[in-house]
Amino acid sequence: MMPQEHWSYRTELVDGPSRAGSFEGFGKKLRLPVLFDIVSEVGPDIMVQRSLPLDTSWSGTAIEVEQSEEASGPWEDNVAGFLRRKGLDRLLGAVIADRRVITADGAPLPLKVPSLMHLLYPDPREFASALMSIGAEGPSGRPFYLPGIANGDNIESLIYLGCEVLDASGAHADAVEGIYYTMERSEKLRDLSQRLDPALLCGCPDCASGLRDAAALGRHNVLMMRRRLALSDAMLREGRLRTHVMGLLSGKPGIAALVRRMESGPDLPELAHTHRKDMLRPVTYRDDLRDPDFRLWAKRIATEYMPHPARRTLLLLPCSARKPYSRSRTHQRIKAALSSIKGWRNVCQQVVVTSPLGAVPMELDMLYPPAYYDIPVTGEWYPEEVSLMRGQIASICSRASFSDIVCHHLEGGVIFEEEARTGRMGAVPFHLASDEDSLREVMGPIVDRDGSRAVNGDSADACSLLRFALGADVPWDAELSLKRGYDRTDIRLGRSHIAELKKGGPVPSLEGGRILWQKGWSRKAIIDDFVPKGTVFAQGVLKVTGIMRAGDIVLVGTEDEFRGVGRAIVPGKALSSSVRGNAIRMISHIG
Repeated sequence: MMPQEHWSYRTELVDGPSRAGSFEGFGKKLRLPVLFDIVSEVGPDIMVQRSLPLDTSWSGTAIEVEQSEEASGPWEDNVAGFLRRKGLDRLLGAVIADRRVITADGAPLPLKVPSLMHLLYPDPREFASALMSIGAEGPSGRPFYLPGIANGDNIESLIYLGCEVLDASGAHADAVEGIYYTMERSEKLRDLSQRLDPALLCGCPDCASGLRDAAALGRHNVLMMRRRLALSDAMLREGRLRTHVMGLLSGKPGIAALVRRMESGPDLPELAHTHRKDMLRPVTYRDDLRDPDFRLWAKRIATEYMPHPARRTLLLLPCSARKPYSRSRTHQRIKAALSSIKGWRNVCQQVVVTSPLGAVPMELDMLYPPAYYDIPVTGEWYPEEVSLMRGQIASICSRASFSDIVCHHLEGGVIFEEEARTGRMGAVPFHLASDEDSLREVMGPIVDRDGSRAVNGDSADACSLLRFALGADVPWDAELSLKRGYDRTDIRLGRSHIAELKKGGPVPSLEGGRILWQKGWSRKAIIDDFVPKGTVFAQGVLKVTGIMRAGDIVLVGTEDEFRGVGRAIVPGKALSSSVRGNAIRMISHIG
């Protein structure tokens, strides 16, 4: 294969395991994901390209797929294990020797071509395991091509699961079997024609002329794959591909099983985002509960969130249709009901109990995804939702010393059934306050008792927010304050403006970034000696301190000097795997 220094693969993690980007070779750039329309002209092992629909600069380039002597990869180990388990050991030698490579005008293209994956595809467990083994090689690997697997039922799902290069050979093979592709699925043309005229579904010339033969049906199928790829490509770059895929899985149990298997993997949340600007995440299917962004949030709350140690009362609250919660009528009524109890915010650690996130500390309600999801409210809960909410609350309680837990939630008696019955959560008294009057009655004596231990509510919230959102090791006794204006809220340290609190999270000012940098309170990206403007490429990042995920705020500078504030495009661990391309998008910089 071509040496890595002769090509660059620029990638941006956009939606789940899928990637949008491009790679360069021979002076040409190929946009990903891409669909090859290929036909067999020489034999079963050599196929020549007809067209590349999304990149005209490659038109006329002869693309061939042929046998290669390249060493086997982890996906082929999966194939070997699969054949042994099925008692097909006699096929091992012949199958493992069937490796392929893509060439463009006779020169090799830098792609991964695990051509044997079609043997695993009928088994979602085996296929998902093989896909995950390829992904484990890191995001800097060569673009990934699956020959012969894409069809009218799975093209969007394969793109979502990280397959970057596909071909349309399945469209021609299905045409021979009389299978017709729509924008959602594939159907037998004979059965479809009995219900309606295919020309009503597609305006291509072949549909208009009646799809007279397999060649015409094949051209229609390829055209439909191109349209669906173009739509998936747009969805991927907008960050909405997963939502699109979920809407297409109905009636496709095998593909749904594959997606579920992949999304159940322990490493997938590490590819998720901590920030998506103005990106609503609808929760309309049960499978949406395992959205990677939601799973990442639950993981972070369970492992990273720390309640303020001086707050001794945990107040469990309901979610609201309007986001952020603090701006909703529901929570304004709760604040009004408690307004007669002086200092209640100083005493209480407020946590919203909600699905699909589990638990959202109120001071974090401006972050993504709490401020950006929408879920239908039915009053009924799936067992996994109840389990998630209970688990998150138990995790928060394990890192605090609460003396009382007060639950003001309409379904509190369902979610916390045992606690409501016994009046205790573990060794801590549990109070169920179903309405606002009972909430005042419960909270009054608690605040009177704990008032001497109270902290400044705004300072505690600001400290918790900086610690969680910026990965900042801010001491709890830091002199932080919130300055609320008509259209903005600032976080201040003493007299210094540290950050502006926006929907999506706090964004440090240059002054705040310099203070956080000097005190060693925040995650950092150490770069070479240059002024970071626009986008910092991975090649210029020397190392990352702290945990950095896609979407995180990062302070950028040299070993000795702060240079600016940016937002991560890829996880920090990707930078240690020789990934090339965009790494950090700058928000502000010095110089």
